[in-house]
Amino acid sequence: MELCTSCLTPLAANQILYTPQAKVICAGCANKVDIVDTDKRAAGNIVKNATGALAAGIGSVIVLLFISMIAGSLPALGAVAVSIVCGIIAIRGMAAGNERFTKHLTNAQGIYVWIATVVGWTFCLATLLMAMVRGFVIT
Repeated sequence: MELCTSCLTPLAANQILYTPQAKVICAGCANKVDIVDTDKRAAGNIVKNATGALAAGIGSVIVLLFISMIAGSLPALGAVAVSIVCGIIAIRGMAAGNERFTKHLTNAQGIYVWIATVVGWTFCLATLLMAMVRGFVIT
């Protein structure tokens, strides 16, 4: 008989599970570890969405300035839409009630989510203003 390394519960041979570090663990403790890992991945996705909002916002300006002569304004407006959606997902992830996920973010990551989203949306605003000044061109 083995003992769970987390809760010290005696386990029969057919009840033994292993952690990624090859430690003996029971099913109850394994489920708790899996939930925490899933919550950490969700927290990472909040940061990735903020990065997506920033990248798409910057990309919208680049596309409008350099590619719109060939493809029109539509690709730039698509990048604006992507930035807005990614930013909304990131901000909703930071909202009250999501502490289960945000507790896995460092303070720097939390600040980054807000700054990256706002800066990405600022680039989107610049893209929309430039597109209006130039006149929307859809080819």
